Amino acid sequence: AQNHYVLSLAKQLGLTPVQGDDTGDAFSIYDGSSFVFSQGGSQLQDTIAVLRRYGISPLRYKWLAEEMGKRFGSVYELQQAGQLYDTPQQLLEALDLFNVTQQNAADFMQAHLSRGLLRYGFAAFIEELAGAVNRINYNQRNRGMNALAGLVSYLPAAQPEVYSIKEGNAALPRKLAAAAKLQALHLGTAVQAVRLDVSGQYTLQAVQLTPSSAATGAATNEVNKLSVEQPQQRLAVESNYGPYDGVVIATPLEGSGLELQGVLPPGAALPHRKYQSTVTSYVTGALNPSYFKVKALPAGDIFVIDSAATPFSVIASKGAVPDVSSSSSSSSSSGLDGCQAAEGQQQQQQPQATQQHS
Repeated sequence: AQNHYVLSLAKQLGLTPVQGDDTGDAFSIYDGSSFVFSQGGSQLQDTIAVLRRYGISPLRYKWLAEEMGKRFGSVYELQQAGQLYDTPQQLLEALDLFNVTQQNAADFMQAHLSRGLLRYGFAAFIEELAGAVNRINYNQRNRGMNALAGLVSYLPAAQPEVYSIKEGNAALPRKLAAAAKLQALHLGTAVQAVRLDVSGQYTLQAVQLTPSSAATGAATNEVNKLSVEQPQQRLAVESNYGPYDGVVIATPLEGSGLELQGVLPPGAALPHRKYQSTVTSYVTGALNPSYFKVKALPAGDIFVIDSAATPFSVIASKGAVPDVSSSSSSSSSSGLDGCQAAEGQQQQQQPQATQQHS
């Protein structure tokens, strides 16, 4: 089952997983100058509209995503059997998924959807629907991401089993930390360096932040006091922690700012991997139809195609907000005007993930 560990742990800790389904939400696809596809009528009308523009390409790609999901799901059996792998490539090969990480999503879709008598609509599907989904989920273009990432991106449409926790998703790490009965939980502590000592053990060099944002002590006493609030911080006392037999760094090293002292063999260097940035902006207003060159906007969210040179990758309504009648409206050159909350992802012109990274 997908999300096996999260669902199992949530239930064991007395939390309530709630399944959602966004497949019924209306949406339109914008190419930067006009809407090329709109949904939101009856189910029959929407089905006919999809078939007329994309043929059965969405269904064929759905089958590919489901097959990938089954292969990836076998990781649970491998882990249950105690299988270990030294590299991500070994794991992907064991799952029969390595090859799809060695080609980009555009080429993969072209190769699988352009064959046979059922190819009608495949090009529009790749550029518009699949491209829009990839920009929404990863803020990347089809050619900038590997095929495995593209299939994972589309999987929620193939298997719309998305979950949240009724008590709030943040309740899961709190409960896990409390159940682990940790010796110490250091919050508000920034690790700056990991040092390998002559004893073969590791020492962490860190700085504690202001008491208002830092807390240390037994997890069972502190974990329920965690807050999403981030008060202003200033550097305080430097401290060393350890020695430890092992250290797990659960963050990409490229953006961590960590210094590794004596950890790597002489002459060794960390690989440089490129990452894609995504910015989510919440604004109050209503979309201005004139920005999209229409008199009235179609219902639902607005997606954009793979190649669209828009300043956003998706616009999604997050519901009505209280009285904002005093707020000023934007000019016709802006996409927002009025009083509704919307969420938009902005495209960042930064290097994208390379093909070998999933």
